[in-house]
Amino acid sequence: MVREDQLRMWAKNGQIATQYCDASGVVTNDPNVNLNASDGAIEGLLSPDGRIFGKMGHTERVLPGLYRNIPSMSEFKIFENAVAYFTTQEEE
Repeated sequence: MVREDQLRMWAKNGQIATQYCDASGVVTNDPNVNLNASDGAIEGLLSPDGRIFGKMGHTERVLPGLYRNIPSMSEFKIFENAVAYFTTQEEE
């Protein structure tokens, strides 16, 4: 369990990178969305210097038929998108 002061510090420092949200984009602890019951609905955190991204969900574990109980599950190309983003930044 994360202490309230720790949650506030992460939020203040901009370290909360990703959170579980409903279909409207509202952060939620609803167990139908926040499957891990994470405190603050946090799915991913950044280190204080922003160089390390720790993630709860395993976006690399997507295979056809693996998530049969989640009909809307699809592959999120987070790693490909990150490489593309930073490659574009280097070119500018």
